[in-house]
Amino acid sequence: MRQATRLLMRLAGVVLLLGLLGAGPCPAGQGVTVALLPMEATTGPLVDLGPGFRAMLVSRLAGQAGMALIEPARVDRVLRELGRAWDRKAPGPLFEPLGAAYLLGLGLKAQDHGWLMRAELFDPFVTDHPIHTFQLAGEASQEIVPAVERLAGDIALFLREREKAAKAAVAPAAVGEPGGEQAAIRTAHPEKSDLDIQFSSGVYRVDAAVVNTPVAMTMKAMDAGDVDGDGEDEVVLASASEIVVQKMRATGVVQLAAFAVPAGVVVHGLSIADLNHNGRQEIYVSALAGNMPRSFILEWSATGLTLLAHDLGWYIRVLAVPGEGPMLAGQRFDAVVAGQLFWLSWQDGALVADRKVPVPKGIDLFDFALADLNGDGESETISLDAGHHLQVHDAHGSLLWRSDELYGANQRAVSGRPVEEELIPLFEPTRQRLPVPCRLVVVDFNGDGKSDIVVNENRASLDSVLAGEEAGPGGSVFGLAWDGKRLRQVWDTPPLAGHVMDYQIRPALAGPAQQGGPGRHAPVRLYVAAQGGHGMLGLPGLPAAQGEQLLIFELDLGWL
Repeated sequence: MRQATRLLMRLAGVVLLLGLLGAGPCPAGQGVTVALLPMEATTGPLVDLGPGFRAMLVSRLAGQAGMALIEPARVDRVLRELGRAWDRKAPGPLFEPLGAAYLLGLGLKAQDHGWLMRAELFDPFVTDHPIHTFQLAGEASQEIVPAVERLAGDIALFLREREKAAKAAVAPAAVGEPGGEQAAIRTAHPEKSDLDIQFSSGVYRVDAAVVNTPVAMTMKAMDAGDVDGDGEDEVVLASASEIVVQKMRATGVVQLAAFAVPAGVVVHGLSIADLNHNGRQEIYVSALAGNMPRSFILEWSATGLTLLAHDLGWYIRVLAVPGEGPMLAGQRFDAVVAGQLFWLSWQDGALVADRKVPVPKGIDLFDFALADLNGDGESETISLDAGHHLQVHDAHGSLLWRSDELYGANQRAVSGRPVEEELIPLFEPTRQRLPVPCRLVVVDFNGDGKSDIVVNENRASLDSVLAGEEAGPGGSVFGLAWDGKRLRQVWDTPPLAGHVMDYQIRPALAGPAQQGGPGRHAPVRLYVAAQGGHGMLGLPGLPAAQGEQLLIFELDLGWL
């Protein structure tokens, strides 16, 4: 952070100068009226950077066709007259006194090697969350001007297309046109008017969940897949006492089968894959009893769920391997393998270590995914470090990027390595707590031949509570794409009332897409298991949600 602070202090003068040079009067021409609200920033050099960024963005937006910017001085004066700072959770009261069609809230924060600015767009009809979020990041002073210009161009393009779609939605159809009588009452979807536009800095907010159903159990893990081989996905949920298979029907959720978890066994992970190639996906249950792994494998049969293997001495997880398909990985912490990661295979009826998983040192079983991010045929390792920062290593183990944002936080954990001070214990050694973060899902969600990453964020983190910050509304799930330098956020879900416990993304339709042409994908289905109770960490005082929920989002992301 000291390095970031020094960089920001060097940038402060550059940003202020560029902002003041470009912050002439806003032209009063016709166009969409937009008010840029004061920059939200923390203390220190960020406060000095805020006015410069705002002034520069005002200037660049005022030069875009179809934009009518409200003078920042007028915005500040209205806020003073109202006697309040703007509230990003309730910006509604500001629209009328400002005479604005849209509000743009700006936020600036420090990163380890530079800065990150977010621009959140609000309209008067959807004020509980932004209708679109844009962001830009930079590391050096020469990146500032082109980044702000790109941001201004994206915002203007979004607003022009949104206004065009709104006008088209209410324009009367010509006489004799199909549906002409109903044309005047059709409404364009406000968040899908730009589906054929690619934003270099935008974050697409997906629609609300199409399914949001309560779950009558305290969930420990979740996954989705075709367990019974009928060509449709089921949802598999684990609690402290059972594994259940559920199907989503038009009439609601139907439970197809249940399996009792053995006494003393604690489940912390589920993976679904057809590794025995019989047309039905097995359920790989990673679990422990006491301090030792005690995993098991289930499969669908005519009588429900059948136990294929039990008392496995490995923590297990199925991983998608580029060029090879799904493979079973395992980890354990005895004196023989000492926490190393192995691909597992069956030999003489036993699950044994086949070969080591080639990942950088310090990465554990539940921390990572393998993906070809840049389409060069080699696998990158995407992982979460101990501080929940997302990082990317190349095929040779070199670190390419590390996020400033925190991802993947969860309350699950297993027993890991013995504590070093107890090298010769008299009893079972005390073991380190090994976190089990939410999975990293690899999927090509836009059909460009390059892998993308789906990851979660739970805002009610211990760090934010200890820092005295507001924990926020809960968790979200994000889609990230590699831009050659970093994983860039391109879509997210609306904030959930509770925290994200687990999730999976699957094709929503069987088989390849039949519409849209080359490079287009059928819609995908995002399954999210969200938990309420006392918040993510089970600490009193954290925001409570409304119990256990299973949510399903249907996403058409081929345009991204």
